[in-house]
Amino acid sequence: LAPGTDDATQAALMDVLGTSDTPAAQTVLLEIAGDPGASHMNALRAIIALGGVAHPTAEARDGLLSIARKEGGPEVADLSRTALLALGAIASTLRTNDDPAAASVTADLLAAIPEKEGPDLRVALKALGNTGDPAAAGRIQSYLASENAATRAAAATALRRMPDARTGELLLSSLANEKVPEVRSAVVRSMSQRGLDDNAFATLAESAPKEQSALVRGEMIRALAKGTDSFPAARDTLQRLLETEQDTQNLDLLRRVLSKAPKTP
Repeated sequence: LAPGTDDATQAALMDVLGTSDTPAAQTVLLEIAGDPGASHMNALRAIIALGGVAHPTAEARDGLLSIARKEGGPEVADLSRTALLALGAIASTLRTNDDPAAASVTADLLAAIPEKEGPDLRVALKALGNTGDPAAAGRIQSYLASENAATRAAAATALRRMPDARTGELLLSSLANEKVPEVRSAVVRSMSQRGLDDNAFATLAESAPKEQSALVRGEMIRALAKGTDSFPAARDTLQRLLETEQDTQNLDLLRRVLSKAPKTP
């Protein structure tokens, strides 16, 4: 290890330390993340590696939280935001491991949400979304009502891993009321990543032919394509869209999707 040297060897070593998952390796990664002599890229790599460990230690969690709370210039802010995202991933891992410490990490992330809207808030929402913890869903959902379109899009994206039925209903409601294409696209992506139920599929199948934004139609096409194995009507819906679509990229997407989709019996 030579944390001050930024090359492919150091990148590989960070990856190996993260994959090894031992407490000692996590300690080393944490030291690199906080080492003033480490290159900025290596510090980022160390934080990202910590976010991906299979059995995060209490030391790793506390260390990342300390980094996430630091304030400073652009490089410090970059490390802080990356540490927040790593904590979100760690909370998800802990929940998978049925580790009660997951709730504590989610609580720390909830406490870290800034009052001011902007990039820091959007990163905090993404980190909360990464936890997959239903306890965070209500706080994230509240930002769907923000006057700022970027914040609404971040909230919609953060809900993609929330498993509760209420989140699915809220995303459908948001799609019906949202006017900004970028936010509507984020809503559809989250609906797709959560998995379409009968109501969500019917809504997208009905909305896609009438959707004015090519960007949003593209997301709807991708979402409907993921449902071809579960919904017999999906292929016919995509075929009808092919007959009316005028956007070149969406036409190419539809042709690729239809070439792979099972034909309706």
